[in-house]
Amino acid sequence: MTNTQKRILSAIVMIGIVAIAYSIGVIGIEVLLILVSAACLFEFSVNFLSLKIGSLFSILNFFILIGVQSWATLNPQIFGNQLIPLAGCLVNILLMGYLFISPMDSMRFVKFLKSISIMSMVIFLIPFLNLHSLLHRENWQGLIIILLIFNFGMDTGAWFFGKNFGRTKLWKAVSPNKTIEGLIGGALTSGILGTLAWYYLIGNFEVKYILIFFILGILSQVGDLVQSKFKRQIGVKDSSNLIPGHGGVYDRIDSLLFVIPFYTLLLSDKIL
Repeated sequence: MTNTQKRILSAIVMIGIVAIAYSIGVIGIEVLLILVSAACLFEFSVNFLSLKIGSLFSILNFFILIGVQSWATLNPQIFGNQLIPLAGCLVNILLMGYLFISPMDSMRFVKFLKSISIMSMVIFLIPFLNLHSLLHRENWQGLIIILLIFNFGMDTGAWFFGKNFGRTKLWKAVSPNKTIEGLIGGALTSGILGTLAWYYLIGNFEVKYILIFFILGILSQVGDLVQSKFKRQIGVKDSSNLIPGHGGVYDRIDSLLFVIPFYTLLLSDKIL
């Protein structure tokens, strides 16, 4: 089986899993999110930080990750304020500091996460709590579809424009294949598709939405760059080989996890 065939088959399986969870309803998606979060933490702990998954601290991290999400699903009132989106944005600011300020040859942040492994758990817990919070909003189905559309629209647009028009490298040391043309094209695609999805699924339109989804698209790409920097520093190609032809679970949703706190904060502030 060729790599392309593996990618297509894996994509069909992933779509099928999401469709089954979606058909079950909120509970099905909540269970899926908990399982996906555990897979992401496992990949990051083992393949990025080289932690022993059977150690006391690793077991405790998984217990907290799963336990807090399970508790939150039973106590949805915690999603009624801006605390979780703000916490997610603060975590992202920390990650942006690592991406833009920490030198490529410095392993200080990686060593910090390895020595205080609970912080790596928090990096995944907070965005997944933001994802859970969407499920307790009116029109949650539409909000999730919009998130997926503008996020994957960014990825697809960046690939298309980068492949066909890319000339200027975006950041060769971190992600040698990304281009400025791809970034701009992807953000434009995100802005247009996100606005159209919002109009058809939520029912209103404002010109500012194009700019908002344009910026959200760029932020999702920042999340991809954060993971790329981890990979380049540690010397790994994929977060795992769990998904044939695609790499790991974290590889598939790194940009989505980064952008979700900004998305939920905009919703909480009624900017969207």
